[in-house]
Amino acid sequence: MKTETEMLHDWIAEQREIYNNSHFETSEKKIEAIDRLLVLQEVRTQLIIFEKITSDAVIESWNTTKKDTTADYMLLSGEQLEKSKGL
Repeated sequence: MKTETEMLHDWIAEQREIYNNSHFETSEKKIEAIDRLLVLQEVRTQLIIFEKITSDAVIESWNTTKKDTTADYMLLSGEQLEKSKGL
């Protein structure tokens, strides 16, 4: 059974094939079809990027990286924080 992303890839490929086999009555219709293909290409690119960043290897790497602590995101150093508590 195909996943949704596989079905989307197939649909985009079908749309490109339809364009390749089409004969357009006017230049305006051809330009509209080209615009549509550009949008489909952007969708395909974003889909590929999504697949890459959600691959099992990438997700597993998120689990093995150093666990962040609140101090990692603080703008004050530990020493500055201690001084501010005494104020």
